[in-house]
This record gives sequence, structure tokens and C-alpha cells, in this order.
Amino acid sequence: YPALSPDGKWLTYYRHPGHLGIYNLENKQTKEIADDMYNKQPPVWISNTHILYYSTNNQLMLLDISTGEKRMTGYEKIIPGALSPDGKTVLCGNYDGNKIVLYSINDNKIETVYKHRLYIASSFIWRPDGRSFLFSRQTWTEQLKFREGGALFLFSLKDGTAKDLMP
Repeated sequence: YPALSPDGKWLTYYRHPGHLGIYNLENKQTKEIADDMYNKQPPVWISNTHILYYSTNNQLMLLDISTGEKRMTGYEKIIPGALSPDGKTVLCGNYDGNKIVLYSINDNKIETVYKHRLYIASSFIWRPDGRSFLFSRQTWTEQLKFREGGALFLFSLKDGTAKDLMP
């Protein structure tokens, strides 16, 4: 799960078991920056020096790559997904896969924006305006057919609705 910093200078990558490495694309140097990363979720860059990641102890963690300082955000079972276009919030899923929350970087607060009984993927894509995003969620049809995939939805933060794009 590689992730590129906003300035394009750093690349983070996962190394089994539980190690998060960083590679400087300018000077070609690598170093390990965390040893408690949960292996199924990529980190999310929230600035050129800070990363949000999901730890092996089920914590949403904030890591400063310049100092190596790690800080618990105080939220358990919240998995970071995508930084908003304005850089102020991060779309996150929960460990149980049935909620989408917005994590406010400056306030260190979360707000649930969508809940469902079926599985919701934690890989989100923001629209450039920052007022809506794409996500996939399992539907009853997929569940009845024993499929793991999901339908694609467009969620509007303005009115809180999720529109199925492939009915």
C-alpha cells in the first residue's frame, strides 16, 4: 500500500509484519517510521510531514515523519481513507465496515455521515469540490449472490444522500 506525500517527495510503504517505511524520492534514502501499522489499510497523508494510519492496537494514529512522534487521536476502530480536497478532513471507515465518518484534522473530532447494515468499503474518492464523494457498498443483491464486491454510490455531504450510480 504505497502512498505519496502531497509534495511528491516521500513515498510510504508497508513491510510485513506491521512496519511502515518511508522512501525519500529525492535522495533515495529509506527508513522505518512505525512498527505498529495494521497491514490491510494504507496510510493517508494529511500534510507533507504528517500521516494518519490505523495501528495494530486498533487506534487511529497521527505520525509526524520529521520528528517520528506518534500521537493517538483517541479514536478506536476508525480507518483513514481519503484526505478532502481542502485538506481539512479525512473520510474514514469504521472497523466493522458499516459507517463512514469525517475526521476533522484541526479539531481532532469525528462525525458520522453515513451508516448502513451492509459492508461499506473504506476506499473513498472525493469529488474536486469537496461536497461529495464516491464509495462502494455491498447491496442486498450482491449479498444474496455471495459476492464480496459492491455497488458504486455518490454521497452528498450537503443533503446526506447516497445515490446508487449503477442500479
